[in-house]
Amino acid sequence: MSAPKNPAELAEARAAQARGHLEAGEWEPALEASEEAVALFRALANDSPRFRPALAVALLCCAESHSELGSHEAAVAAAYEAVEFRRDLARARPAAFRFDLAKALFRLARYRCDAGQVEKALRDLEVATTHFRELAASHPEVYATDLAAALTSVARCRHILSEYEVALVHADEAIVIYRECTRHRTDVAVGGLAVALNTRAAVLHGLRRNEEALKSSRESLGLARPLADRDPVAWGPRLANMLAVVAAGQYRTDRRWEGVRTYEEAIARFRELAAERPAYRAELAALLSHLASLLGHVLEHERAFENFEESVSLYRGLERDARAASDPAFAALALRHYAETLESFGRTDEARRSIELADRLRAAGT
Repeated sequence: MSAPKNPAELAEARAAQARGHLEAGEWEPALEASEEAVALFRALANDSPRFRPALAVALLCCAESHSELGSHEAAVAAAYEAVEFRRDLARARPAAFRFDLAKALFRLARYRCDAGQVEKALRDLEVATTHFRELAASHPEVYATDLAAALTSVARCRHILSEYEVALVHADEAIVIYRECTRHRTDVAVGGLAVALNTRAAVLHGLRRNEEALKSSRESLGLARPLADRDPVAWGPRLANMLAVVAAGQYRTDRRWEGVRTYEEAIARFRELAAERPAYRAELAALLSHLASLLGHVLEHERAFENFEESVSLYRGLERDARAASDPAFAALALRHYAETLESFGRTDEARRSIELADRLRAAGT
């Protein structure tokens, strides 16, 4: 294969490399290649507007790489720029670029949610959902799963904001759409259905409808396991999260030993993820804390304390990182989980200091 001969060919080559690294789960090489593609396409777009669509795509690759590496604020910045380019393109040629704008808004909302900007994420999702709903009205066979994915994300944001009744309406609509789509597009719809059911379970827990939540989360887990076997890069983290939701449901419905076993499987998976990507240490620490609490309820006090100590050790590492964190909102959230862990074991003074640091970090990030 010959080397690229001009800047446009080089930009395309770097963009293709970035996409290949993303598909393989190679986040740092993906970021390096996508940043180079962005720089090349930016220079080309300054001379010719025809390169702006390619620049937007490269920016979204860059955003995804930042997100996977835990740099949520950087992901938001890159995706926001991509949205602005696509907004201009859609304004000029709506038939050609409306869908691209909706997808970019959907991605931006995900990164904003991860960065703690939930209200802004919700506004982006509402615009994206409107676009997808109108597109799906004309071509449901093409756009229905995109509408369902947006509705699931709206439900997730509403859940985070404790708006459980509204969240449930959106999750239920997404599930209805996905179930219909599984008849025709199993590859896309089954995965979306698993995520929507998991989101619905979390919402039902918020409403204290724990038996329904457990049923929903178990169906989600059953759908996700084969997907994770076939594509562990994409589905491994999701499966670990779904296990955690099932475990929480088992605990809340007094199936405590089942909950212990499910938490242990979730922890084993998150331990593997955290070994490769430190961004997962916060989730691992939270699960260890939940397992410690559950073990205490079944009178396994020695094992409970071992898990608690490991959780505290991980949170202390996050606290050290947080003092120079580029993502203060995420660091503040981790510290609040740390404080809850300390308080559950009666270490109230340490918990108070952790909350004070979390408040300072959150204030610094606003």
